[in-house]
Amino acid sequence: SLGLFRDFPLVGAGLGAFDDLSFGFLPVTLARTRLFYAHNDWVQILAETGLLGFLLVGGGWFLFTST
Repeated sequence: SLGLFRDFPLVGAGLGAFDDLSFGFLPVTLARTRLFYAHNDWVQILAETGLLGFLLVGGGWFLFTST
């Protein structure tokens, strides 16, 4: 997940792209493994939407829960 974020830091890899691109960041021992989702939703949001999307989603979550 963080490898995707390093490659696409500002706008992310795109919604739903985690399962298509995550295989390129796996170690050789897991080369035949396919990951559909990250273990942590916030990390997946960061990888798929980048810093801008993460701040928007996080800001929306904060506004929704602080009321």
